[in-house]
Amino acid sequence: MDERERAHLVAVTELAAGRWHSAGLRLEELAATWPHDELALMAAHQVDFMRGDSRMLRDRIARALPAWDAGRPGWHAMLGMYALAVHNTWHLALFHLTEGEPEQVLRLYDEGIGGPGSPAVIDLIDATAMLWRLRLLGIDVGNRWQPVAASHADDDSAVFAREAGLPVARALLAQAAGDHRDACRHLRRVRNQLHRFGGSHAQRDLFDLILLDAVARAGETRLLAALMAERAAARPGRPIKPASVGRAQSARLHVPEDVAA
Repeated sequence: MDERERAHLVAVTELAAGRWHSAGLRLEELAATWPHDELALMAAHQVDFMRGDSRMLRDRIARALPAWDAGRPGWHAMLGMYALAVHNTWHLALFHLTEGEPEQVLRLYDEGIGGPGSPAVIDLIDATAMLWRLRLLGIDVGNRWQPVAASHADDDSAVFAREAGLPVARALLAQAAGDHRDACRHLRRVRNQLHRFGGSHAQRDLFDLILLDAVARAGETRLLAALMAERAAARPGRPIKPASVGRAQSARLHVPEDVAA
């Protein structure tokens, strides 16, 4: 092996052992020395996403771009990593959802988010996050869950899954079973740790929406008012609101209109 190949071996050995942070650093050094190494850049891009390192997700590619130009094979992949095409479609769908246009959301989902059936974990995350939002708003998504449920993956996620993922899974099961108070309990316990899942703020906002839904269904009026006030302060204008919150307001659960709007 030459020096570059040995550097790849060190990085992949770290990753295979579940040491994501160390693998990311090794790949950073590798790409700094060989900025045309597409494998190093693409592998590191996935590591950055799974670690939730949004700055490196952008800057790692930006560092290499000056060494590239449109005439070099792989230029399209560099631009794709710098933009994240599927995820941009996800954000466009989120805008339509905020505007109350579910038919446009479903169209974008079928054309560019979940419809193509990508097995990549980052695409499965986008698909799941959008389907849950639609479900919380009471919108029928048909059989779109099945292709997502048929995929699976695992790893250094062991720690994340045990400490944050498992309580979230229990919350989802409780919510589906109608035990909304138990769902609230599980979600509130890990709510401030969910950045460890990685992804963007917009993606992780799904868990706040699920918590709002559970709180409203549980009839926790004071907590619901507090959470809606928090959301209104963070998202002035037209924050997305689960259908159950609207029903709670209709049932006169004393959610102040100025924070529920």
